[in-house]
Amino acid sequence: MAVYKIPNKSNKWKIDVIKGYDGKGKPIRVLKTYTGLKSEAKAVEAKIKSELKANTYTEVNKHTFSSFSKEWLDKYSKTYLAPKTHEEYKRLISIINKKIGYYKLQSITPLVLIDFYSSLKKKNGEEFSRNSIRRYYDVIGSCLTRATQWGYISANPNKKVPKPKPERHEADFYNSEEVMELLECVSHENIQKRLLIHLALDTGARRGEIAGLQWSKVNLEDRILKIDLTRQRVRGRGVIEKEPKTYGSIREVQFTEATYNLFIKLKEEQQREKRKMGNQWNNNDFIFKTQFGYPIDPSRASQLFYEVTKKHDLRHIPFHGLRHTSVSLLLANGVNTHAVSKRVGHSNVSTTQEIYAHLFKSVEQEAVNMMNNILK
Repeated sequence: MAVYKIPNKSNKWKIDVIKGYDGKGKPIRVLKTYTGLKSEAKAVEAKIKSELKANTYTEVNKHTFSSFSKEWLDKYSKTYLAPKTHEEYKRLISIINKKIGYYKLQSITPLVLIDFYSSLKKKNGEEFSRNSIRRYYDVIGSCLTRATQWGYISANPNKKVPKPKPERHEADFYNSEEVMELLECVSHENIQKRLLIHLALDTGARRGEIAGLQWSKVNLEDRILKIDLTRQRVRGRGVIEKEPKTYGSIREVQFTEATYNLFIKLKEEQQREKRKMGNQWNNNDFIFKTQFGYPIDPSRASQLFYEVTKKHDLRHIPFHGLRHTSVSLLLANGVNTHAVSKRVGHSNVSTTQEIYAHLFKSVEQEAVNMMNNILK
């Protein structure tokens, strides 16, 4: 490591600093040219050494946010994130690049990002929700974190911008009376619709998990269902199959006798259809099928549920609301939060507590009312 005078060049110095060694033991160098006094060149050398020691040194690069985001999407997002997440990130990055894509990575400051987030507050004359802005915040944060880790910038400016607080929406679900009405109405529907709705209420499984259920994963003898696959529709790719969103989502769930009876009836019905259709029947292991035996699109579950609520004039909630209904009924009836969290595949108990905070408050108020009556 040294500062050398460049021959025949007035006041030009070559700065040579070793920053590490490659796999063959060959030095990896930082080489710079400086015009000025030798003392100034030595000061630049000292600064480089200090930044290397502190792991904050970054090479000057020509990457703009737009060019780097393409690299990030290809080398990180596409490889390590779920396909549906990757496609959503691609869509958001295309919007982000229209606003700040031309900025050099090293020129992006917290103020640049604050101005960008402020510009998102209105779209077509309407305010963006805080939750929408949080999605952009997360994408930019993830992208610039990799830029930091890969040595393009020394620090992530997004970390110096306050993250918008989430908007809390209470989960939409049925109360016990509405569940009884739904089950009465669905009892007049075909077996597949009945089982679809029963499973969502019984197990609290997600729509994609239900669409991904397979007969080989159903233990009818012990009434246990293994959830380890989900089907998702991804923009530009159609329906894909993947593992559930988190490790905790891979689980075994015990189901009720009512659900067991519907499993048996559906299996018998599908065997009859298979014999009837012959070669036209698509032979696969998925439980929920189309007329010709193909696995259903996840969105079909929502459509079938909507058909039931419309036909019987029931208050309609999203299909995911059946999952919320399952959790709410369990919690309201005193089932342990840890058991509920594990049953529905939440990553941790805090997720359950956050989503159903309003329900916990309601239960707590009931406890207070009870104690008031006791301690009068």
